[in-house]
Amino acid sequence: MNYVRLACIALGIIGLGCFNFPDERLMDAMLALLFVATVGTLVTYIFSQRQLYGEFRFTPNVVIASALGVWHLGFIGIYTAGLATPERIIEYFEESPHTNIEGVAFAAVGIAAFVFGLTLGERRSTFSLKSPDPVSGSLSVLLAATGATLVSGYFVLEGRKYVGDYDSVFTVTGDDPLRRFFNLGLMMAFVGVAPSIVFGKRTVIVVIAIGAALAVAVSAAMMGTRWVFLVMLALVISALQMRGTRISLLFLAAMGVLLMFPSIVVKEMRAGHPITMNTMNDYLVGRYTHPVVEFFEETGQAVIVCMYMADEYRQPSKWELGRTFVQALRSAVPSAASEEKIERPMYVAAQDMFPVRFMTEGFTLGFSVFAEWFVNFGIFGVVFGSGLMGCVLGAVWRRACQTGEYGWTALSYCWTGYLTFGFRNDAMTWMRFVFWSAGIVVIVVVTARGFRAAPAKPVLVAN
Repeated sequence: MNYVRLACIALGIIGLGCFNFPDERLMDAMLALLFVATVGTLVTYIFSQRQLYGEFRFTPNVVIASALGVWHLGFIGIYTAGLATPERIIEYFEESPHTNIEGVAFAAVGIAAFVFGLTLGERRSTFSLKSPDPVSGSLSVLLAATGATLVSGYFVLEGRKYVGDYDSVFTVTGDDPLRRFFNLGLMMAFVGVAPSIVFGKRTVIVVIAIGAALAVAVSAAMMGTRWVFLVMLALVISALQMRGTRISLLFLAAMGVLLMFPSIVVKEMRAGHPITMNTMNDYLVGRYTHPVVEFFEETGQAVIVCMYMADEYRQPSKWELGRTFVQALRSAVPSAASEEKIERPMYVAAQDMFPVRFMTEGFTLGFSVFAEWFVNFGIFGVVFGSGLMGCVLGAVWRRACQTGEYGWTALSYCWTGYLTFGFRNDAMTWMRFVFWSAGIVVIVVVTARGFRAAPAKPVLVAN
């Protein structure tokens, strides 16, 4: 892992240099340098898994690190390659070149610190499943099936109303009491699916877990939520690899490109456009740009928030000093979250940047975990906060590798499920689920230990 840390340090130096000494005349060159250095660091970390395992492994932390790279630098890569559409360039680079450089720079610094923290926490640990755990596997698949039932049930009872009306997910579901069952089901599925595959002793358990993942993914996709589909797929692939199934990196890369096309169809469906064989051809072929370019332009929107925050919170006097994290932490207690009106940073940014769409559609660009650290503590928060989070996630995975136990493995996977998308939003989106899902894991672990410790039934033997 030493060469990974060296790559992180090099990226951090480049990012801090661009952040502190941005040159408007060299904006394109600086953005290209930041993009290449960040991709190089992520690729170095990803391929370090091959050195550890002897083959590529899509570990939970690889999932999160890869997602952070796409969320923050997807558009920058397209822009650097000269493929970005003029409309997107105007929309995304509405800040000054000085601010654009700073935003991309502190995002790159955040990725460097996060990956560095992962390596510190993991300490070259490798996962090895000695023997499937029948108790944990059975409890996990029960949890996954229950979660899939809740999510699918919500879709049948209420969610199907939002098919083709994605804006209502933001403007209506806040007053929908059944939405809590959807969130609970999603959390149970994230906790149960991957461990069921990893620890399931029988093939039927693995099949049920994959079926539960598909049910959750399809239900969410029908309502226009693409991220659940993509994250569930990533968790299933990672769990299969941890179980011992060989899946090549080339296959994963090809599948990733192919999945961009159905994600475009989901986008059109949630906008209310008819989905037929003829219209699907128009959606995929007759677009304003190539679907792959469009995918990275849209998924890379987190960098816009970073640019905006680099301008708004440049002065230390404006820093929130942890207030948004405290509010998010309080939201872990449902009654506390409902007592006061909480001003979420991603809503403030959306209201300022897109006032009309925010008022009419509830539209937001999401947020960024790096932007949240910057809002609270500036560039120092980005470095130390991102590094701390990476270290915690790396340590959890190390415990899963060292013990081979259900609890640590389930915790790592369920946190991966939420944080992969949650880091693309503000802390209010992911912090409460981090605590709630950890609580579910504890309940399952205690229950499993109870089953194992239960005394055997006495057997009467005749004299």
